Amino acid sequence: MKALQRILHAEDDFDIQFLLRLTFDAFPQFDYRCCNNGQELLDELPGFQPDLVVLDMMMPKLNGLETLKILKDNPETKGIPVIFLTAKIQPEEVSHYEAMGAFAILFKPLEITTLPTQLEALWQKHQTLTGA
Repeated sequence: MKALQRILHAEDDFDIQFLLRLTFDAFPQFDYRCCNNGQELLDELPGFQPDLVVLDMMMPKLNGLETLKILKDNPETKGIPVIFLTAKIQPEEVSHYEAMGAFAILFKPLEITTLPTQLEALWQKHQTLTGA
C-alpha cells in the first residue's frame, strides 16, 4: 500500500492556511502545499502531482464544487481522492458532494492539529477501497 506523501489544498482563509502550514511542519512525511483558490490548485497540480486533494467549499475564482468537477472530468486527475473541508453541513449537500465524486467531507470548525492524521486515515481507507 502506497503511503500518503503529497497533499494539495485549496483554502482562501489565510489564518487557516497559516495554522495548517504550522501543523504540517510537524509531519515531515507529508509534502503539503496550500493554494488560495481552486484555480491556483489546478495550476499547481501538474507539477506537484498530489496523492490527495483537499478543497474548501467557498472560494473565489473556482469554488470547491467547480474545482471538483474539473478534477473528475479529467482522465489524468479523476482518480485523485478529493476531500472537502466545509462549514456547510446540510445532509442533502453532503450527499450532493459525494455524488459528484468527493471521497469524504470534513466539517469546520475542525481541530487543525488532527487534520494530518485524519487525512492519513482517509487515504488508507481510499487505498483499501480501490485496491491500490
